[in-house]
Amino acid sequence: MGEARLNCRKYFINFIFWENLNSIRKVIKAEFLMSKIAVIVNYKRFRKFDNLKEKIYK
Repeated sequence: MGEARLNCRKYFINFIFWENLNSIRKVIKAEFLMSKIAVIVNYKRFRKFDNLKEKIYK
């Protein structure tokens, strides 16, 4: 009985661990995508600003 309970607990902990790992991975992926999008948006904004500066200084 004790053995079975121990195994059950082990599997349960493993399950929780892997579920958390997967959700953490999803969060990291989301963060990575968000940072990528932010970089692209900022780059476009920066390019616009650059073009504006060129127009002003010419």
